[in-house]
Amino acid sequence: MEERLPVINYATLQSLRDEMEDAFGEVYATVFNSISASIEQLQQQPTDGETIIRLFHSIKSPAASIGAEQLAALAAEFEQLAKTDPFNELAQRTHKLQYCFLLLQQELQHYKL
Repeated sequence: MEERLPVINYATLQSLRDEMEDAFGEVYATVFNSISASIEQLQQQPTDGETIIRLFHSIKSPAASIGAEQLAALAAEFEQLAKTDPFNELAQRTHKLQYCFLLLQQELQHYKL
């Protein structure tokens, strides 16, 4: 049975915070804005397969950088699936990403920037 990934890996997030020091708040906000914008673009149901793949990738990388393991893994899975059929279940995949992003936001609601 596959082990469930954490919504957020606080060790990764803390490592980023330590590395970025005073710039952490800005980087954190930029990552969240980037992920949100990519999900919003997916909700518009793009008609270009390459755009869909790029949007999944643009969620995966920043999510991984802050330790959002569930979101990063889901985006990585959807990125790979989109390489063979980008339009298959796009609305359902986008909804799952949105839900996972909401869980992340709830988890980090009390995290001190």
